[in-house]
Amino acid sequence: MNTMTLLGKVFLLQFLIGVGFCMLMQDPKRNDTKGTYAACFRSQPQGNEPASPDCLKAFMAYAEDMKNIFHFTKEQINYLWSLERETQSLLHNHRRRKRQAVYLPVRKECRLLSELERQNLFYTVRSLKMDTSNPNEYDTLANLHRGAVQPHAHDGSNFLGWHRVYLMYYERALRRIRGDVTLCFWDTTMEFNLGMDNWEYTAVFSSDFFGNRRGQVITGPFRDWPLPPGLTESDYLYRNMTRGRGMPFDSRAASSIFYNPNTIIHSTITWEGFGFDTITNSQGQTRNITIEGEHNNVHNWVGGAMGFLDPAPQDPIFFFHHCYIDYVWERFREKMRRYFRDPTTDYPGHGNETLHDANYPMIGFEWYRNIDGYSDYFTQNVYRYESPTCQACYYSPYTVCGQGNQCIARMNYPGTEIEEGPQVPNGPVAAFSVAGGTMMMSASNGRGFIATSNSE
Repeated sequence: MNTMTLLGKVFLLQFLIGVGFCMLMQDPKRNDTKGTYAACFRSQPQGNEPASPDCLKAFMAYAEDMKNIFHFTKEQINYLWSLERETQSLLHNHRRRKRQAVYLPVRKECRLLSELERQNLFYTVRSLKMDTSNPNEYDTLANLHRGAVQPHAHDGSNFLGWHRVYLMYYERALRRIRGDVTLCFWDTTMEFNLGMDNWEYTAVFSSDFFGNRRGQVITGPFRDWPLPPGLTESDYLYRNMTRGRGMPFDSRAASSIFYNPNTIIHSTITWEGFGFDTITNSQGQTRNITIEGEHNNVHNWVGGAMGFLDPAPQDPIFFFHHCYIDYVWERFREKMRRYFRDPTTDYPGHGNETLHDANYPMIGFEWYRNIDGYSDYFTQNVYRYESPTCQACYYSPYTVCGQGNQCIARMNYPGTEIEEGPQVPNGPVAAFSVAGGTMMMSASNGRGFIATSNSE
């Protein structure tokens, strides 16, 4: 037998055993057939018992899928597998000891981090991107959100769970570089409460935080951020915040998701669900409240790379925004429990009936099923959230405590020049359309998100 072939098989077997075949989540009764990704990852080989031929075939098919769908190299696939091994080890260790949430990393609102915490986090994000090793780890993770993901992880029930798993991988990659960093979330209801005329003047678009809001990003920790060739018209990260197109997360929607006793099942807040609660804007237009719809509006508001499916994760804002979406969902899940609903089994099945099916393998993470994203294991074993309080906002230099005990974003100080970067020639300006319209495309190859509204 060829030595390299033998070594390859040994490596694959080590990988399969090292992952532990992921006896994952609550271990409900499964309908997985032998040989599928999910069934193989959930098997528990005894001792040195070899993997079954069906499972070996399944994992080789997975590697082939990752190569064909995402155009990943062998090095990129191995990198993602290594993150999965670490993740499963983390989950396994937490399951073995008594659960005590106090020991879990705490995700906070970005403006409520200490100066040192924020600088460490932003520096680590930059280090992940600027690393010159093969593969570039930031770009590998960002590429998981490319076009093939659109029908699987958007416009339906799997949106919430897929992005929860995606964030977990990203955070694990950051913690490899610096073990004490934790993702923070950008709560854009704080911008919404400033009023439409002031949204763009929020202090987060400054050199201390995310950098400038228009044109190439030339200030802040994410300045001069190279984009992969051919992804957009620009070689560097750019934004295009424009008044009247997109909006921050509507605080009225957040309040309904958090507190309305009539919205206590996932079908009431997921895309293509029946959207129990509605919002009427100043023009008299009414829209259903869904978490994904409100999320889309923020992508459109920030614009630039954030406005399109393929390049969106290249803007680090993407992960802070999605961390808030995950926080909103967790608050909704807590409300469900107060009304004796189980969020782990309440999977609505909206969207593409096959790709968003509860038992369909999660694209890019085929060792999970879609419904695994609804498990409690993430917030019981990996991280927890801390809600912003007015007391904390009062002491932050970037927030104020407003009427009704609500945290509000602090604006850039009067007279401060708002810096803008070079504009992108012929670059796309928006990717969203009003619900019921068609999905707009960028001038190049970017896919957009459908928005629920483009005005207050």
